Amino acid sequence: MLTTVVGSYPKPDYLRIPDYFTDGTPADFNDFQRAADKEELEKQITLAIREVIQEQIDIGIDVITDGEIRRENFVYHFCRQLDGFSFDQLEKVTYGNGASTEYFPTVVSEVKPRDDRPIVLDHWKASQALTEHPVKITIPGPMTIIGTTKRKLHASLSARSLYLPIISPVGFFHVYRAFHVLSFFYAFFASSLSFSFFSLLSLI
Repeated sequence: MLTTVVGSYPKPDYLRIPDYFTDGTPADFNDFQRAADKEELEKQITLAIREVIQEQIDIGIDVITDGEIRRENFVYHFCRQLDGFSFDQLEKVTYGNGASTEYFPTVVSEVKPRDDRPIVLDHWKASQALTEHPVKITIPGPMTIIGTTKRKLHASLSARSLYLPIISPVGFFHVYRAFHVLSFFYAFFASSLSFSFFSLLSLI
């Protein structure tokens, strides 16, 4: 049986990307992006990914991840690369039966790929180039995205019509086809928006 990990790692102290581990909000990440020295940040990210990869190899993990080091969290890094989400118009949301209150990005138009490029392919290639071990990339499923964003459009526009384009060939299939090892959560929509998640680990 192959061993793997969920995906995310705490970032090292020298990498100050605001994230869930540091109670960072989407607004904090907006400020960070505007102020960051992009070249220096990429050097720090690459160093941190090397460390995360080596740690997983050292403890015997078969299928490793990049630790989601460059992401503010599992979901929003992906959403920021799609049309339809606003990370400037945030709304305060209480969720999880009152367990947590956060500022969510909002859905302000139909969600769709920004262009025909695979969304996370370059990042996966960069991580895989650091090791001969198989590296997987993590991608949030549509229902995970729905649960961590706030819709601001007219109620007649259903969540299904807004988010279904996420699972279009450009959004997922092109990415999936390119990877040697891919782990992601996928959701199937029924008319009532009932769904089921599966975990998929695929050796292509």
